[in-house]
Amino acid sequence: MNLLDGSQFNKDGLNSLLEQFGNDEEAFLKFAIRNVYYINPAKVNTRWIQLKGMIDKTGEGVIRHTSTVFETDKKTATKEYSKLCLEENGIELLVRADRDGNAEVRKIFKELTGILSSNGKRSNVSNYTLTHIWGITDNPYTFTAPWNIALTSTFIAPLTDGKPDQAHIRYLFQSTFRAIAWLLYDGVEGWQEIILRKKLKPTDEYFTLAEKLIKNGSVKVIE
Repeated sequence: MNLLDGSQFNKDGLNSLLEQFGNDEEAFLKFAIRNVYYINPAKVNTRWIQLKGMIDKTGEGVIRHTSTVFETDKKTATKEYSKLCLEENGIELLVRADRDGNAEVRKIFKELTGILSSNGKRSNVSNYTLTHIWGITDNPYTFTAPWNIALTSTFIAPLTDGKPDQAHIRYLFQSTFRAIAWLLYDGVEGWQEIILRKKLKPTDEYFTLAEKLIKNGSVKVIE
């Protein structure tokens, strides 16, 4: 038995993850990124054009439920439309809430990869989690955008969440995770403008790490 003094308890459980790699950040990233699965860029491009066209044509879209948009509860918000004005360009759209917070994302990912994840017993894979690369789930253009969706092993998924401090292991992972996506989908038209407006583009050091991981074969893309 190992008795611990509570006053000296490690305040951040993720620190022990980096310690398993001797605090070698590149070794950790190589391992972590090998447990991330991106969508084929060609399929991303085609589906993104379709998505934009449909929203532009109908003036309607789907987002994750948020109290700042919907005055009703989640169940009601899946059936009723609310008005949403996108601040960055002043476009007003009608939006409804995704029925469980990720149903439309699962649908898109299954359509493009053949993989049904995060859907209970119906899933054809287990212990994987669909994640949003850039977040921004309150915008119908980005909530189901294929350039914003990746599959991760479930033990990696928590690293994609939140807005961590720059010194945190999650910041290291998120920035590299996003830099890889930026490089993979560089030929997909128009999406990067959204990220630039949100000031989410990683800095150069993470693009250097991303390029290295792509070259050494650590980055996986689902055909």
